[in-house]
This record gives sequence, C-alpha cells and structure tokens, in this order.
Amino acid sequence: MIKDGFMTYYLIEFRFQGRAKKRVKSIILEVKRKFGIRTKRDIPHITLIGPLYCKNERRLITVFEQTCKRYNLMFFKIQGFGSFFWNSVIYFNIEPSEELERFRVDLCNQLKSFCRLNLYDYRDKFYYHATIVKKIGFLKYFRIKNHIAKRPIPKLKQFVIRITLIKNQIILREYDFPQKKSLTRYSAKSRIIYRKTLSLLMDRFKNHNV
Repeated sequence: MIKDGFMTYYLIEFRFQGRAKKRVKSIILEVKRKFGIRTKRDIPHITLIGPLYCKNERRLITVFEQTCKRYNLMFFKIQGFGSFFWNSVIYFNIEPSEELERFRVDLCNQLKSFCRLNLYDYRDKFYYHATIVKKIGFLKYFRIKNHIAKRPIPKLKQFVIRITLIKNQIILREYDFPQKKSLTRYSAKSRIIYRKTLSLLMDRFKNHNV
C-alpha cells in the first residue's frame, strides 16, 4: 500500500507498563547517556510481529481483534540480557509464557495468508526481546555489551495487559485484555480508561483469577 510516497507498514507489539516500564526505561536511558547515543523518544516494547505489509487494513484489524478475544491475560519474564552480533543489538532477553507463544504463532499463521510478514516471523524459533540499543557500530557494541555484563541481572514478570497494532508508528488499535475490548488510538491514550483497566486487573488478582 503506497501512501504519500512511502510504503504503509504495521507492527504488532507489547508496550511495557507500570513499574516494569520504569525499570526497563531507566536502564535504556542510562546506557544511552553513558555511551552518547541519541535516538527518538524511547517506548520500551516487545515486537511480536512485524513490520508487516498489508493491502487489506480492515481485514487486518478484524483478524487482530478476533485473535486477541480468544486469549486470556498472558505474561512473560525478563531474564537478563542478550545480544545480536550481526546487527549490533543489545537487548533484554524475554521468556514468554506458553499462552503468549501460542498467541503469537496463531496470529502469524492467520496473517501470513494475506499479509507480507517479516522474515523472522516465518521461522520456528522466534527471539523474544526488548531492544536497549541497536545499529550502534561494532566498537560501541562491544563496549556496551561489556558494560551490561557487569550490571545486576534484571528478573521481572510482566502481564500482557494490552497488545498494540501500529500503523506507521501510530496506534491503530490496542486490545485491552482485562476489559476484553479493542480500543481506538484516542481510547488507548485515555488515562481514565487505563485506570479502569488497572482496576479490573487488581480485581482479578484479588480473586486469584489471573
């Protein structure tokens, strides 16, 4: 799909929330400051699928929403750090729950029939990660890798409260699992709606129904 001279692309990702977001972001900013890396505004996240290209946006939204509706609240764990040498990426290593892994595979299988996915989305082994820095040059890559290796190993558990469908870096839809509904960009950015989401999540914890 060509629009305004560029290719429209989509991403499906999880964006960190709460204390986990603050912890992850603080490490990212600390590393970037120490090594003089300037980038755009950091939104700590895990890319689940994408970038992908699709000519049928309505169908993409429908498949995204219907797939999310079939799943309950999922989680993952941050288990230390990792790196990709070939494109000089340093990242938080993510260990998904079985249900999160099933969700990603399920959604990929449906999307690949009418979307062009990223090469990595077709592979059996998917490396879940949250990027700290990327494409930084190999000298800086090794310096940051050595620096990270000396840090305490972060171990955090995060519930997947929402999953976001992005279009050209803008929220197109965001599925809210505690509320079991799809949100527009306006609703997804609403603090009032998010407080309701957290309230429902706390109720589930109280009832031990997570």
